[in-house]
Amino acid sequence: MEDLDDLKTSWKLAQLSLKERVLPVDTEPWQAEDVPRSPWKRSTASSEERHFAIHNIMDDAVPLSSLGLVAGVDISFDCTNTNKASVALVVVQLPGLEPAYKSCRPVTMCQPYVPGFLAFREVDFIVESVNILRGSHPELYPQVVLVDGNGILHPERLGMASHLGVLLDLPCVGVGKNLYCTDGLLRDDRHKLQITAMRDRGDFFFLYGADTEEVLGAALKSTENSTKPVYVSVGHRCTLRTALRVVNACSKFRVPEPIRLADIYSREYLRDSGNVA
Repeated sequence: MEDLDDLKTSWKLAQLSLKERVLPVDTEPWQAEDVPRSPWKRSTASSEERHFAIHNIMDDAVPLSSLGLVAGVDISFDCTNTNKASVALVVVQLPGLEPAYKSCRPVTMCQPYVPGFLAFREVDFIVESVNILRGSHPELYPQVVLVDGNGILHPERLGMASHLGVLLDLPCVGVGKNLYCTDGLLRDDRHKLQITAMRDRGDFFFLYGADTEEVLGAALKSTENSTKPVYVSVGHRCTLRTALRVVNACSKFRVPEPIRLADIYSREYLRDSGNVA
């Protein structure tokens, strides 16, 4: 294996190249359905008002009627060997969110875990699973992939969802269970106050970079009873508005159904093999 410093240098160069290919715009017909302009984007608001404002994605009430197949991916690790894992891919059918396809297979990591470079350790296995699906069941090839991780909500604006999206050339959305603290984002009292201010399903607030004022993602209350948000970010070939609409449409529980099922299946696979995640 390469020296770690050399490896990080090569990965950094690859990140810069991949980042140039990320498209934070809607590119698909199903994304272009007539969406009414909701009041959550007001240029006249002060910086303080924008940072504290709570919006609701349900204001975009037009259903995603042309969106039928959404995939979720997850990797669970062997508790006795962190290089051994299972990678799960699930495709659900909208609007009912019934599973239309699932696969789970064992993999062995061949790259080290390095913070900020997680995709280089895991992404090739996910790409392979998606390509297996495309070859065996092309009629179930997803229109968008939800990733248990982040997209542009990342120090280099290239988290797993963006990295995967570019490699697959598919719309991808990052859905984090915890806030990625980068560019001044903190799990502080202010952040907790914003979370408690979200009352209804579909409520969300933007995540602004402290230094850049860039919108890196949004914290979304995905169900009525959820007390913790999920953190949604653009991966590739979608806007944040579209990303939020997709996650909201796919949520029965806090974590959207494609990812939730992929997590369950990957853990079950390890349990069945005697190595609980």
